[in-house]
Amino acid sequence: MPVQPHQIADLGLQKSYQFRDFKGMNVTDARTAIDDTEFFWIENFIPIGKGQLALVPGRGANLTTVAAGIFNIWGFTRSDVPYLYSVNTDGSATEIRVSDGNKTTVAAAGVLTTSARLAIWKDTNILIIDPTKGYFQWDGATLTTIDAARLGIAIAVFEFRVWIVGAGANKRQITFTAPNTFSDFNGANGAGSTTLSDSAFPGQIYNLLSAVEQLWIIGGAAVDAITNVTTVSGVTSFSITNVVTNVGSTFPSSVVGFFRTFLFLSPYGQYAIVGATPQKLSDKLDGLFPLLTLGTDQPSAVGTIYNVFTVVTLVTSTDSIGGTGSARPILLCFTQGKWFLATQGTSLKWVTSVVVAGSPQMWGTDGSAVFQLFKDTATTVTYTLKTKLWDFGLWTQAKEWLRVGLEFQSNMLVTPSLTLENEHFGKAQTFTTFAQNTLVFIGSGGLVLTFTGAGNNPIIWITAGLVLGKRATGGMLGHYFGLTITGTSTAFTLSAIALQIKLGGEWD
Repeated sequence: MPVQPHQIADLGLQKSYQFRDFKGMNVTDARTAIDDTEFFWIENFIPIGKGQLALVPGRGANLTTVAAGIFNIWGFTRSDVPYLYSVNTDGSATEIRVSDGNKTTVAAAGVLTTSARLAIWKDTNILIIDPTKGYFQWDGATLTTIDAARLGIAIAVFEFRVWIVGAGANKRQITFTAPNTFSDFNGANGAGSTTLSDSAFPGQIYNLLSAVEQLWIIGGAAVDAITNVTTVSGVTSFSITNVVTNVGSTFPSSVVGFFRTFLFLSPYGQYAIVGATPQKLSDKLDGLFPLLTLGTDQPSAVGTIYNVFTVVTLVTSTDSIGGTGSARPILLCFTQGKWFLATQGTSLKWVTSVVVAGSPQMWGTDGSAVFQLFKDTATTVTYTLKTKLWDFGLWTQAKEWLRVGLEFQSNMLVTPSLTLENEHFGKAQTFTTFAQNTLVFIGSGGLVLTFTGAGNNPIIWITAGLVLGKRATGGMLGHYFGLTITGTSTAFTLSAIALQIKLGGEWD
């Protein structure tokens, strides 16, 4: 028999619940089974700590644009100056100074292909390997062809040598230079090559990464490591160890160092290599991966958001929670063991990292403009939060939802939209008297006083700092209750969620 409101009022006691120890996003477990302080969906909020769920900053203003069209971007600090390097759709390349956007042509149209890969030697020379155009170096003034016949798909600098993965039929071959040089391939001086023959490493090499005192070799379903590199009497030797098999990445630009480990994206999750042990980091996102469309490469970047070290990976999502079901770019963001999603514009095509004054920054491009990610707290950002569907201890017990409250901190106007949900439907709430942190001036006879500024625009008076918003819900009934919070705002912090529930009978 359906439970009626008067029955609940007769049977139950009013209880209040408060949640502020915010965790990350979990779309793997059922929405009714995630932890009370996990979110089923977090888009454009970063969980910093207890009572600190902060709206991420928006993208910064365009640093510059590249008329040829940008295919991808790379970040390096050359001669103590941070630069971005764009590989352009017409086969040209551009150096962009981060401080002022000043541009220098590195390569003219057709010199490279969009498959070119970059590395830096010491802090002076940008090295470029291309699978069809060859091997080049850029010293800040001149692009020099080192060897037009030396083709490759990946490049890294490790143990005072340059290591290059071959192209075409040689995608399991690694060629290395003599010690202390990026251009000497003379075998008599210690240069050489090796080809992976281990069956535990299936298929081609996709990328090389110099990190944590090893040269990591990343394949589609395996990871090897090169260590103990020595050159004696012109002969170079080293060890190759199969670190893990059955796990790898076909997305070379997703491979990124992160503290004392490195991360990469696979078609079935985000992984980290910790020591010699692979760890799947994205267990909480398993329910999202069927909604992702992955291409031939998915770039990652590392930087800070509100001084919290964060790694992001750019993917394409067809979700209908924060999106409409149409393909859109989103960032899978990982920090402090927690996941959240972020957007930095509707046309983000690539991301990269560059260190500026000792601080790692994340940059992006829409294929024309270059801009810093998570830069501007004055930019409005659209957000979506979906809480757990709480059963408050027992789903078989009917409940009446009496009141809801949000605690947040902001120096600007905040007007989120709130949908109350039970196990069957959602009920929109009007926030005109709920969570607007505005002051209303009442004059004689109870009339509202308004203030007008330049251009006859209304002046809105805002209460800054901690805001406690609460209202009655209209007595919603159900066995589960949850919230969806959406809106568009400048930076603010959600500090707590509170609910008042009247408990009814069990099994009625």
